[in-house]
Amino acid sequence: METTFQKWIFASKIMSWPKLLVAYILGISIGIHKNQEYSLLMVGLGFLFTIFLLLYIVFLNDYADREIDALKRKLFPKESLKTIPDAILPAQHLLRAGLVFFVLGIIVNVIIGIIISSWISFVIGLCCFVFFFIYSFPPIRLNYRGGGEILEGFGVGLVLPFYNYYILTLDFTDTLYLPVVVFYILLSLSSALASGLSDEASDRQGGKITFVTVFGNSYARMGIFILVGFAILVLAFLPFFYNLFQNWVIGLVLLFLLYNLNRMNRVSPRAITNAFIEQKLFKKYLHNAIWGSILILSVHLIFL
Repeated sequence: METTFQKWIFASKIMSWPKLLVAYILGISIGIHKNQEYSLLMVGLGFLFTIFLLLYIVFLNDYADREIDALKRKLFPKESLKTIPDAILPAQHLLRAGLVFFVLGIIVNVIIGIIISSWISFVIGLCCFVFFFIYSFPPIRLNYRGGGEILEGFGVGLVLPFYNYYILTLDFTDTLYLPVVVFYILLSLSSALASGLSDEASDRQGGKITFVTVFGNSYARMGIFILVGFAILVLAFLPFFYNLFQNWVIGLVLLFLLYNLNRMNRVSPRAITNAFIEQKLFKKYLHNAIWGSILILSVHLIFL
């Protein structure tokens, strides 16, 4: 990383972007399915809002976790680089960048609210930013006190998709899409649990309370399988109560989920504490399952 641009690309963690972009796509696809006379301007502004929110989270999360990250570098000096501890970028630069994207996100949020004449959209959009603030920063700092996974699961699985759905439809009463949202919340919670696997040792030593530091690696992996299993059950029973997707699409998504679940199961016994390579594979298969299944459902909703 010789140039400043390369350093900022590294700090932006592009490989993690699908976590929020898939949430955006789900919300937009439900909005398009609900209201076929949708606004392309709102689709574009919703995307811009999501990108600004994403960069706000990425940069300020590194700033908020700089002490824990430094501790992890001391414990595991051969593991992946960290933006601040490895002096790739100064902490103050990340703080300023995060605040800039916060301001940009709020501006877009206000513009959206003005265009659609809705204060509700502004409140929901603001909640997206507030959720992260109480996740990482004092006085609440929920990610350090045992509630981070729940906040992340509902923020990614519910609040952000709902925001992008709402700005297209101005509706929050239709329960037709509720099972899909429950399906995604369960998957988002499983992803939130998985995020703590590779940080178990440093989080525990740094006094951070997460599901993994409290219950241990094996119970965290078990919890992930349970959440994905419940998500599969929700999807499998969806055709009996809601005529939302064609049966072949449900079958395709179930096969895709089971395929990746099998891959997770194979690597899981080796994804123990500090087995970073195996943990990375485990999380890769989990995210393949989540992002792939949501993309299939979203594309089907758009083209129905």
